[in-house]
Amino acid sequence: MKKWTIALVLAIGLVYVTGGWAAEEKWPTRPITVVIPFKAGGGTDLSIRAIKGGMERFLGVPIAVVNMEGAGGAVAMRHVFNQPKDGYTLLGWTTGFYAMPATGLSDFTNRDYRMVAQTALGIATFNTAMNSPLKTMDDLIKKMREESIPIAVEYVGGPWYQGLALFANKIGARKFVSVSQGGGYPSAVAAMKGETLVGMSDIGESINLIKEKRLRALAVMDTKPYKIEGLPDIPPITQFVPDISEKVLMAIKGSRGLCYHKDVPEKYISKMVEAAKFAVEKDPEFMDILQKRGWIAARVYGKEADEQAEIGTRVVSWLLYDLGVAARSPEVVKVERYKE
Repeated sequence: MKKWTIALVLAIGLVYVTGGWAAEEKWPTRPITVVIPFKAGGGTDLSIRAIKGGMERFLGVPIAVVNMEGAGGAVAMRHVFNQPKDGYTLLGWTTGFYAMPATGLSDFTNRDYRMVAQTALGIATFNTAMNSPLKTMDDLIKKMREESIPIAVEYVGGPWYQGLALFANKIGARKFVSVSQGGGYPSAVAAMKGETLVGMSDIGESINLIKEKRLRALAVMDTKPYKIEGLPDIPPITQFVPDISEKVLMAIKGSRGLCYHKDVPEKYISKMVEAAKFAVEKDPEFMDILQKRGWIAARVYGKEADEQAEIGTRVVSWLLYDLGVAARSPEVVKVERYKE
């Protein structure tokens, strides 16, 4: 009887100890890597570098940022997808990925990943030169309905192009000449120089030119005005096109953030969500960088971020298809149209 009692006590003790180890598992124990799908110095790169300091303090390990450009982000997407599912490799996410089902650059979609957080929001802005004949957004709407005009964009399918595509579709102006510039700031400069009538950018990429009164912002892709001290408010797109829903606008804003392969265990995703929240909410350096760049803290995490990525992918990929600039139908990768 004593032997059975001792054995039982030992067994219970073993379960308690191993259970305690599992409950108190220390993670992470080594550096985290974030793979950025574009060159250093771009919006995705800078926003991730801005948040990593606060996340490092929360996690207690360094975060290495690695730039891996190629195929509009598809190279980095595949690399992260093929890494061990141990939580040590993340992908720098951008709403530019929403176009993948239409561009065909990759067969990966948002459904192959799990969002950790959308951290920094840029807002698509319609810019024109100060001496442009376009004085208001109503002027642009009239012009685009009458003729096909040149509009500078970062690239077809990019975050600021997405705002333009949604706007054009809503006003019934399905044809315009996209002039790719490789980035939002070069697009704003092209408009400023009169090389194109309009240039699409993140407000943060054009704000200095606007402040210097070298560029006029006609509208922002938002539901509320954008305020710049000492200048008139920039009106929201919903002032001119009221049937663009806030839900869709939020989903296609130029968001940057972090995501994992879909098969990374939930416990690691949850820990990383906590780290991102800590950095966004409690790291003054992160907020200072955002303010200097004209960005907004997104504060969208986990499953809510997954839901926005799903809406954004379905809206954007089908917009590109309807505009005739898609390389394939989104149905090829089983992405359905979004219906509110």
